[in-house]
Amino acid sequence: MNLSWSAYLTVKVVATVLEGLAMLLTVFRLSHRLRIRRFWWEDAWALLGLLCTLAVLASGWVHILTLSTASHVSIVTFWIYTFSFTCVVWSVRMSVLLSITRMIYPNKPLRHLMHGVAALFILLFGGLIIQKAYKCGSSLTWYTSTSLSCHLPRPMASYELASDIVSDTILVSLPLRLLWRIKLPRRERKMFLAVFSSSLVMSVVSMFHATTQLARINSLISTATDFEVALCLIVCNLLVVVAFIYRLVKQGKDDDKSDSNNEHSDSSDRDQSPRALPTTQYLTTVDLEHLTGHMDITAASGVGLHNQLSSVVSLTAVETGSGAPKGGNTIQQQ
Repeated sequence: MNLSWSAYLTVKVVATVLEGLAMLLTVFRLSHRLRIRRFWWEDAWALLGLLCTLAVLASGWVHILTLSTASHVSIVTFWIYTFSFTCVVWSVRMSVLLSITRMIYPNKPLRHLMHGVAALFILLFGGLIIQKAYKCGSSLTWYTSTSLSCHLPRPMASYELASDIVSDTILVSLPLRLLWRIKLPRRERKMFLAVFSSSLVMSVVSMFHATTQLARINSLISTATDFEVALCLIVCNLLVVVAFIYRLVKQGKDDDKSDSNNEHSDSSDRDQSPRALPTTQYLTTVDLEHLTGHMDITAASGVGLHNQLSSVVSLTAVETGSGAPKGGNTIQQQ
């Protein structure tokens, strides 16, 4: 199966657009993590994937444009392309694995298992790099070929396919088991399951890429490589981006709900008019008047002064808001 030159360029442009989108998502992810001060090892691996994707994008186009004019440039760009592709795929897997690790408490035995899985990933990644370097460096016959590309033999392609299956199976099964044991709200659980299950996309694309190598469909190998790079990097940033969008949507719904409750409370307050309750206020006044007063002066007894006072106490009951007082009762005490 061979693609025409125009079809190959069309597919290449589509893959380039996806790679550009993946890099934009990575830049957003890194800036967001730096802004909230939560930059961790998973983000460092995502940064490495971003740099390697940029190398894949640039070297791939330069290799195509200089294929017929500058053979030495095409050879150099192929070396950059093939190693950068491998770095993208495995840095994405490490980033996803560390994202899962960050969700596990330090005292959990599962966290130690994740460290073992990370070591396994590094060994698989290193083994693939060594095999590619040995195969393409030990035999330089492809330097004089028309495609200026080094194709892996079937045993190495089988190793790559097996490592892809093992790593992707781990990345899919571990999150499912972890989220199954964590009590999360229904919506959040669905979101995380959907995001982590998107690792299946990486599995499908990586198996397609390995199949093209095993079947020696040389015209599709580069296309499969570009799509695997783009989709892997998108999956790498999908959890952070989806979680950010989910928080924005949830916050917007909470704000709308709060505004609605406030409006309902205000309208209820306006509908309830104050009732005029009848109240009675009692006022007590005391008037002291000197009614009479006289002094009896007696020389024999030496008694000098006697005062008589009369107190009038008036108690008036007045109803508030009824105008003039309705009568009154006067109690005089002497």
